[in-house]
Amino acid sequence: MKTKVKNMKKNSCIIGLCLLLMTTSLAGITSAESMFDNWGMLRHDAANTGHSLSAIPEYDTVQWMKTDIQPHQDSIRVVDGYVYVITGTGDNVPIYRYEAYSGEIDEEWSIGGYNVYFTINDGRIYIAKGTGTLYCFDVETLNLIWSYELESSYGFSELTVTEGKILYTNSETEKLYCLDAAGNGDGTTSLLWSSQDYNLFANFPPAVYNGKVYAIGTRQGYQSSYLRCFDLESTGDEVASEWTFTVDREPGGITIVDDKIYILDDSRYYDEHVYCANAQTGALLWKSEAIRDFHKSCPAVADGKVFIVGTATLYCYDADAIGEDIAPLWTKEFSGSTATSIGPTYANGQVYIASSDMYGNGYLSAIDAENEHDILMEIPLEEGLKSAPVIYDGYVYSTSTRDLYCIGGRNHAPMTPDTPDGPEEGLVDHDYTFILRNITDYDESDLTITIDWGEDENETIGPLPSGIEEIPVSHSWPTAGVYTVQVKTSDGEKESDWSEPLTIHVAFLDIIITGGMGVTIDLQNHLNETKHGRYVDWTMDLVGGTFPGFHINKHMSGTEYLEAGGSTRITQPVFALGRFNIEVTVQATGEPVITEEKAAFVLFFYVFTLVGE
Repeated sequence: MKTKVKNMKKNSCIIGLCLLLMTTSLAGITSAESMFDNWGMLRHDAANTGHSLSAIPEYDTVQWMKTDIQPHQDSIRVVDGYVYVITGTGDNVPIYRYEAYSGEIDEEWSIGGYNVYFTINDGRIYIAKGTGTLYCFDVETLNLIWSYELESSYGFSELTVTEGKILYTNSETEKLYCLDAAGNGDGTTSLLWSSQDYNLFANFPPAVYNGKVYAIGTRQGYQSSYLRCFDLESTGDEVASEWTFTVDREPGGITIVDDKIYILDDSRYYDEHVYCANAQTGALLWKSEAIRDFHKSCPAVADGKVFIVGTATLYCYDADAIGEDIAPLWTKEFSGSTATSIGPTYANGQVYIASSDMYGNGYLSAIDAENEHDILMEIPLEEGLKSAPVIYDGYVYSTSTRDLYCIGGRNHAPMTPDTPDGPEEGLVDHDYTFILRNITDYDESDLTITIDWGEDENETIGPLPSGIEEIPVSHSWPTAGVYTVQVKTSDGEKESDWSEPLTIHVAFLDIIITGGMGVTIDLQNHLNETKHGRYVDWTMDLVGGTFPGFHINKHMSGTEYLEAGGSTRITQPVFALGRFNIEVTVQATGEPVITEEKAAFVLFFYVFTLVGE
């Protein structure tokens, strides 16, 4: 039985494609556009934020796991409803693609080699492997688009792919490289530019932000290290950096948010710091007080806070601090002595940490980042976790040395029903049938339907099974008026949005206009015979004519009494010549005005009504 996570927040995003994503691969949805917020790179995006916009888990259970597949550390990517992970050792290194919700295997293909890294972006998967080749495949068909021989067979970083470019560093050549992600159309691609020899290394991928590329290097002996900034649109070889920012020891990864760079150093034996610098100039904005606990990782930055993992401790800093010796805003201990090396993950006010203890046990923890900083979820696992949490649509994915885990899950709100299909005009006390469609729950739960007929009280139907193609419902209105009909559904926990409304004009009588010697108006009262009759005021106007002013009785009006269920006929003589519109209005006390028009040709005393007009 699923257990609800304590104090877990609800996410209000409307999930419009979830059911489709469970069965079909959709290409090219960016994180800014996707309700599911694809995680296609090591730290989610090109700026390495570690920040997912996806919904967070509502349950604290393992939904599914794949055992003994030997997944590579931090090799999880989740894009368009599929989980990708590199597995195996030696020359047998397949990439598996699983359906994100069910765990069913969708595809497997072996690429061989070792030191395999990959990134998914804009419908393509880019794979660099230790044989020294970079491949680009179509992510849906897995057809090869192009390949490129790298500068060496090892020492390259994870790939950052953005704005049509591929960025990576190589610790053997100690340079930064930029390739054309699109390719040349002939199975090859081109090197756009490369940097000078700056002792750049490949522990973390380059970061890209606002037209700049940022890469990490180190000096001999790791006594100090630096961050270099390059123009993304550079060309040629031996491109020089625009500026350099120095950190005291060997740095972790780079995170860039709101024009600020966040980076930390990790010396193991010396003081360690968090640094914040201006992303455009490299000027230092703040530096934390010394803490000998940081892991060489990449900060997660979101909502004005910087999150860093240490030994069983999460540190939170003010992203907008100024000065030096900045202390943490708060710290929180979590289970497991060692967190994953890449860093924490932030989503919807919570920080997720994958960790392991000295006995080889694993833990997935979620910490409240906004209020009391409580541990909201802590799931023990049999093996220590080795991959930073990847969050996608309420599920958290991580790996141990042997297994791939899918943890959490959530109850999705039902789909928004279609606009009810039915008449747009009607009469009081008459039953009309409306067809309801798209009564569907993403999780296939039974649904209760609520129908708003535009009256004081709504009608409830069900529960009914999800996915019924058409559901007919009928309704009548006792009073004339303009009504809107709309529908929503509920699975018992969450509701869909209201459908777009259908407007129906309900009248209590019919107006029939005919010609002959004058204009004849028949009024039929459709009120139930148990109701009272009523007086109605009527008007008739002739609009138009060949000769302006050549007519008699152009405007007429009067009052008639109509019994409930009864009718009356009004005949008015006219004298005119030409084409007219006959416009009739009828109104009873307390009822809306009812109008009817009829095109006619008047020949002196005789009226010819025009069919079809």
